[in-house]
Amino acid sequence: MKALEKKIIQSISQSACNQIPFSVFMNMCLYDREEGFYTSGHEVIGKQGSFVTAPELGEELAEIIGNYFLHLLEELKNPIIIEVGAGKGTLSYNLISFLKSNAKHSFDYEIIEISGSMIAKQKKLLEPFKGLVTWNSNSDAFEDRDCIVIANEFLDAIPFDRFVKLNNDIYPLMVTYDNKLSWKQHELPFSSDAMKQFSVNIEIFESLPEGYQSELHAYEELIQIIQKLQCAKSVCALFLDYGYGERDYYAAYRTNGTLTCFVQHQVSDNPFLMLGEQDITSWVNFTRVKNVLESNGFLVSGYTTQAEFLLSGGIDKYLNRAFENSDFQRVQNIKTLILPGEMGEYIKVLLATKNLNQKISLTGRSFLSRI
Repeated sequence: MKALEKKIIQSISQSACNQIPFSVFMNMCLYDREEGFYTSGHEVIGKQGSFVTAPELGEELAEIIGNYFLHLLEELKNPIIIEVGAGKGTLSYNLISFLKSNAKHSFDYEIIEISGSMIAKQKKLLEPFKGLVTWNSNSDAFEDRDCIVIANEFLDAIPFDRFVKLNNDIYPLMVTYDNKLSWKQHELPFSSDAMKQFSVNIEIFESLPEGYQSELHAYEELIQIIQKLQCAKSVCALFLDYGYGERDYYAAYRTNGTLTCFVQHQVSDNPFLMLGEQDITSWVNFTRVKNVLESNGFLVSGYTTQAEFLLSGGIDKYLNRAFENSDFQRVQNIKTLILPGEMGEYIKVLLATKNLNQKISLTGRSFLSRI
């Protein structure tokens, strides 16, 4: 038995009802200091890892994001770019490279990252920008500063809870151990106060069929980031992630939610396998994200698909260049970024601002009405 499994079993045995919330289990699997998926040091992103993110497919995403923020950087005084959950550092590297070549004014770059092993990978890749990039600074580093926040596939890695609808009530799905790890329905439904924590639309839940299972998101780590930015002069934040608005998220036909596990590019819905060796994730409830942001003084002014964002940002020029150079792998990578049924449709882009006087908006078709 692995040490991580022993820790989880011990946590269960020490709990009041011999069961723990799924969010606690997920946090241990992903972020245990010695054996967590993101913290143990093994390769998790890219061809040699368990999944591929958009920045790993080429520099196009970083350069279009950089170009999107260029005019804003020129108008802000002493700006700092903050990337939350930077993975291997690929987006950071390509974005800094582009901005150093194209931005008229200087900027600082901050990475907020909880994984020590990921920080080590990032520092190695970003060695050419030593002195420009800092990690996990205190809140006072953002005091009275104009902050541009970028979070690519950060929200989907935040631990969440699970539920099942029975007898018109919403019950927590817990994790228990009886010779093996498994699901266990809590004997009591969520209280009204607990449901308020997730700020869900009760009308949506009332319409769900019996036995329906899905996720509930508190997004506490997002709230912590927001609190860290309270002292900033202004904030402009761009979130990119797989997800839906709440009504689509809890569609009646999606009877088992969006819980997904990845290991070496294989997909399953069983989080109790290969503890610490597989990613555990779910799609993002962007309505909940919008509510969190707005309750903390942000204006959510843009919501669209990655395809719309990249096409309006000129990715067709990169595609034409790849065709001209007969670089068909690059062609395929760009198609993955923008095609329906691929990242282009499933990844959404959300823009939120706070105390920002300068004008900035998402171009392309707006889907704000869906959240």
